[in-house]
Amino acid sequence: MIETPITPTAGSSIRLLRGSLAVDGKVVWATNGRFGAHFLREVIVSDWIAPAKNAQQDRVDKAVALVRSGAAAVSSQARQTATRTQEPIPFEASELAAELAEVCRFIDAIGATLAADADLLRRFEGPLQNLDIAAQSIGAVAGVLTGRNEMDGNRGERLSALRASRIAAMAKY
Repeated sequence: MIETPITPTAGSSIRLLRGSLAVDGKVVWATNGRFGAHFLREVIVSDWIAPAKNAQQDRVDKAVALVRSGAAAVSSQARQTATRTQEPIPFEASELAAELAEVCRFIDAIGATLAADADLLRRFEGPLQNLDIAAQSIGAVAGVLTGRNEMDGNRGERLSALRASRIAAMAKY
């Protein structure tokens, strides 16, 4: 069973995308924001719901927890260092693609952190899905800029599908 803000019709073809994962299938039943699907290959559910792996995420989570608890504060020296180390925005397509890919990973890490909190996930499931759509869109554009596409299928089709998802999601705001 898959929950979604847009219920597809039974018999329609679907492609699920999440990060670097993709699977095609057909909708076998659909009702009230939920549907069942038959996929064309085996799907390991834990791969689809597991938070993104990020070696630095534990360090960031601990630092954020310390700041929130009042045990640590971001010093003005740290802010100044961060400001001084910022580089100018690059303009070469490959450099822009690298920047977009980094932004995509950053959004994925934020989404994974938020989705790990069951209460937040329950309250903000739709916005978290929209955050994932945004990250996938940015990643797809980065792939177009570099000429790489890690997903099966046509880049144009993927961008069109992501655009349709964004339009449907934005209609709710």
